[in-house]
Amino acid sequence: MSDVAADPIILFKTRTNTELGAQRVALAEDGAVRLEGVVKKVTESMLASYPRDMLGKWTPNRSALLYARDELAGRKFTRFDNGEALDVEGLLALAE
Repeated sequence: MSDVAADPIILFKTRTNTELGAQRVALAEDGAVRLEGVVKKVTESMLASYPRDMLGKWTPNRSALLYARDELAGRKFTRFDNGEALDVEGLLALAE
């Protein structure tokens, strides 16, 4: 059985336009942004790899992604709870 992950606090797009979520935002010592607890929502196209009862649920994707601040533009960050778009400053405000 696949693991079900907790809901993310933010959603974002990768360079390949895949939507992922992150459960935490942190700042690295060098000022880079670390998105931790990266999750992906199971879609119809993924059901060959997941049981049907996982459809629509968040599943772990990777432990973290690290982005330099200049790599954040174009990632289309949004808050998961209300869909509000986040600019870089809004994202940084969520950092723990």
